Amino acid sequence: MEECSYPVPCFMAPHPDENCYSVLCRSMVRAAYSSFRFTCELFGGQRNLTRLLYQPFRVEDLSRWFNDAANRQKDYLDLHSVFQYCYPSLEEHEQKLIINWRNNLRLSSEELKRLTKTVAFKDGQKRKLCYCRDCVQNDRETYGETYWHLSHQLPAVTLCSLHETPLICSEIEICKTRYVFYPAEYVLRKSGRNENLESISTYDSLVASDSMWMLHHGFEVDGEKYSKLKSSVGDEELAKISNEIQCYKNELSVPESSTLELILFCRILSISPQSLTETRQNPIIDK
Repeated sequence: MEECSYPVPCFMAPHPDENCYSVLCRSMVRAAYSSFRFTCELFGGQRNLTRLLYQPFRVEDLSRWFNDAANRQKDYLDLHSVFQYCYPSLEEHEQKLIINWRNNLRLSSEELKRLTKTVAFKDGQKRKLCYCRDCVQNDRETYGETYWHLSHQLPAVTLCSLHETPLICSEIEICKTRYVFYPAEYVLRKSGRNENLESISTYDSLVASDSMWMLHHGFEVDGEKYSKLKSSVGDEELAKISNEIQCYKNELSVPESSTLELILFCRILSISPQSLTETRQNPIIDK
């Protein structure tokens, strides 16, 4: 498929679990940009690059690089954004906006702003871009370079879901990614000794693996099953579970994360969030 040549002639295909910000960073390197400072013509106007750590490219942006932008948008939304991760915890009208975006229906600017704000993670959940040392080694052996993994940036995820090793904080503060590109390979080759994120609970490994699962299967989670599960728990036990969830979130300084609550609720009851999936093969098609 023909690719547009302006303004990034070497737009890179995404690697597994790569966020859209990282794709742009690697593209800037291939395009031999002398500066990683954000330039207005990249998007036809200034935009906040930080949102691309978690959210997909918009079709109007993809159309600058690809002639089949509408087809590519669905893949970026499904595989390289947190929309599936957030989906089970959203209100029905917010879920509908995601499905409309996924199906290339045009959203109003107000709807797009509201949805973008809804799925954006609050400042303070993670201050810096994170990485896994084992993933870095595997990436270099497989692709010749490393990149920023989407799953490593999720709130409350302190372990790599693949290697179960502690994530490491890079030197790059997330707030500084607003208008500047920081390619992971460049940053990690230049970085000094960084601190591991601390594992504080027996739930950490489960939260990491469930969060990764949710990134790829969140559309399959049945909200009604989750509601029935909560209503089946007695008031006294429900209060204990809620208290345990709150203690965990306080330790990690995560003020808001509904998906994390869903994961922890299931795990405290010794079940997997996967048990809440719908029975239909393609539930998202029927929304």
